[in-house]
Amino acid sequence: MRNRHVHRGDGKEVTPPQTASDVKNLLAEVMAEIRAGKMDPKLGTTLGYLGTSLLKAIETSDIEQRLEKLEHGLDTPTQETGATPEPSAPVSTVYSRLKEMKRN
Repeated sequence: MRNRHVHRGDGKEVTPPQTASDVKNLLAEVMAEIRAGKMDPKLGTTLGYLGTSLLKAIETSDIEQRLEKLEHGLDTPTQETGATPEPSAPVSTVYSRLKEMKRN
C-alpha cells in the first residue's frame, strides 16, 4: 500500500464551479498558487485533471440542452415554409440550426 497524502485544505469555503468560466478562473488561481509556492504541484495536477473532466461534462451538458431545444423546435412548423421538417434532417441542417441557436 502506498502512502497517500490527504489535503486538509485551508478552512475557507469553496463554491463548486458551475460554468466553464468558473472552471477557467479556478484553474488560473491554481496555476498562480503553484507558481507562488502556496500549493503542492501534486494537488494542482489533481485539480487540473478534475477541471478538465468538469469542462467536458459542462460541454456535453450544453450540447444535450441545445440538441433538446433543436429537437423540440423540429416538432413545430418552420417559419420559411410552414412545413414540419423531416425528423431525420441532414447533418448540415442540424449543424446550421445549432450555430443559429448559439448566436441567439
